[in-house]
Amino acid sequence: MRRFNKFMRATFFIKALMSVALMLLFLSQEGGRAQVRVAWNQVSDRVVSVFADDEVVEGREIKSEKPSIAAALDEDVQEALNKLYELDVTPEDYSIKYDRDLWAPWTDLDGNCRNTRHDLLAKSSDVDVKTSADGCWVQQGLWWDPYTNRWFTESSDVDIDHVVAVAEAHKSGGAVWSPERKSQFYNDASIGNLIAVHDVANREKSASDASEWLPANTDVHCPYAEQWINVKLVWGLSVDEKEFHTLKDILLSCDASSMVLNKPVSN
Repeated sequence: MRRFNKFMRATFFIKALMSVALMLLFLSQEGGRAQVRVAWNQVSDRVVSVFADDEVVEGREIKSEKPSIAAALDEDVQEALNKLYELDVTPEDYSIKYDRDLWAPWTDLDGNCRNTRHDLLAKSSDVDVKTSADGCWVQQGLWWDPYTNRWFTESSDVDIDHVVAVAEAHKSGGAVWSPERKSQFYNDASIGNLIAVHDVANREKSASDASEWLPANTDVHCPYAEQWINVKLVWGLSVDEKEFHTLKDILLSCDASSMVLNKPVSN
């Protein structure tokens, strides 16, 4: 049916274009070149809009129009979609070799002897943490991993995950950053890009983007997509086409309740 509809629309516009061609011929003979350009652009835009459900029309990339609140989307979902459409959509850049050492390590930003990892472990634990004798290393606590919906008490079982992985940031525009900016991204806990998760889930995810890996806990897909978009927007990072469409599809399946990260009560 879709192919038939496209055929009928194509037939209609071929006839329309034949009529326009005669008009363009007349205008060109009368010296109305500006009028020719205006007429042609109007016809071109109309043809593009008719075939807007295609990904590409004559090599020209087409993005679907932003879904609107009028389409009964929750405001939080709409806001996330608006942010998604602010991102540059471009292929990942592999021209500069990735070197994690140029981004790491964790740093002690506030001079309390705890680096970013241990600061975050202390702040995100649901109970008072147990530390090393000098207080610099968090050893035990209680952490909920949203990726697996499981609780952990030993810090050795917990990694600090970059929601937008460092290697992903590298090939999404971060490769050209200064060493200082790379370190800032690596240690930035201010916008929710760093979360405590089970080390197995973190290593399973590795450097995958949202089109390649999503948490096993499907209840967090909506806030995960929202957070992914926020991080990329704040840091000026791009998304590739597959990533863009995956994020959009996730958000279009969300509602007000699913956009909230519901942390269960610990046992």
